[in-house]
Amino acid sequence: MYGVHFLSGMAILTPWNALISAADYFEPRFPGRSVARLLTAAYLVPSFLAMLALLGRHERTHPRGRVLVGFPVYFILMVALSVSEVAMPNGTPLGGVLAVAALVGWVDGVSQPGLFGEAALLPPAYTQGLVAGTAVSGTAISVLRIITKAALPDTRAGQRTATTAFFAVAGAVCGAAAASYGLALPRARAARTLAAGHVEASGVDIGKVVAGGEDGGTAALTTHSLLSLPPPDPAALAATAAAHRPPPSRRRVALAVWPLTLALAAIYIVTLAIFPGVIVDAARGSGWYIVSVIAAFNAADLAGKLLPAVPFIASHLPGRRALLGASIARALFIPAFFGARRIASDGGAAGTVAALTVALGVTNGFVTVASQMRILTGLHGRDAEDAGTAGVLSLVIGLCIGSGLSFAWTAK
Repeated sequence: MYGVHFLSGMAILTPWNALISAADYFEPRFPGRSVARLLTAAYLVPSFLAMLALLGRHERTHPRGRVLVGFPVYFILMVALSVSEVAMPNGTPLGGVLAVAALVGWVDGVSQPGLFGEAALLPPAYTQGLVAGTAVSGTAISVLRIITKAALPDTRAGQRTATTAFFAVAGAVCGAAAASYGLALPRARAARTLAAGHVEASGVDIGKVVAGGEDGGTAALTTHSLLSLPPPDPAALAATAAAHRPPPSRRRVALAVWPLTLALAAIYIVTLAIFPGVIVDAARGSGWYIVSVIAAFNAADLAGKLLPAVPFIASHLPGRRALLGASIARALFIPAFFGARRIASDGGAAGTVAALTVALGVTNGFVTVASQMRILTGLHGRDAEDAGTAGVLSLVIGLCIGSGLSFAWTAK
């Protein structure tokens, strides 16, 4: 079950990571257009609008249904982009690339809150699995980009073929996630048991049931046919939890999680103000430098997001206000990158930018996962789902603001 969430987290950001990792291919094709920034804006604005439209409408839109629609649409968009690169004489026009980015953003805005909201009904490890999957997506796509770029000649025709294959493989990842989420997750024991309310009603520790380590849990489960239990349903869990917990209250949730929602927004305001626009500017037209530094950021982000999975670190995560302070302190990266960019003529500037990029990635990953895990602490049922959705929405707000700020860095 953890594997399904990990793969789902990986796939939810695979199309976006594929688009931005291909910046080395698109930038020379559309000179003077700042394609990395345009792709970021085209993706984030529809994503934010979709999330805003769905906010507070859990009862009318089933989270699982949104995810089941989203993954196949990702697959179709990536395959369509790959086919258009082959079918059109000069490749996909800029308008077409931005249209794909906008559609990917819209689907992400519809699907991602459902995915994190459903995971919020389960133990925090599954939220960590989702976030770790998103980090692995960036690293895996960067490695894939390096392989496809290196495998074919560094000519326009060769790189066009490499990019076509790159998008096709990204589509295959989304197709695999659709099959895994649609077929494997409904059969997962912990998810079906939790949704049916047997664990909540009997007082069994769901963490031990998932691990298969509590005899009482095993005994309770043997009185029911696991094959007859329904897939995870937030409404069913909420109904069970209401019998012995206070009714859901969005005001109570807001008061409990506001430091972390602000932290998630601040994290991505800083990150998107710098990445990928400043990185691409610093490359000065070098395709391999763009690919390498994006890969370095994604690898560092992955390392940061996996740190909370280490037992010692997981048991000593910073508190809510400490995480908010750390996210605000990351604003120091902005003058640091600005200084490095101003001395771009210096031969050591590239190494300075690379080192700052790694630090940016590690802190981005760790503070993100720690905040998304902390945001669920002490919340249950619908409250946990609302908190998970609020966290995703805050993150996207930060992405949108940071993306807007990044245009102030546009090279003159």
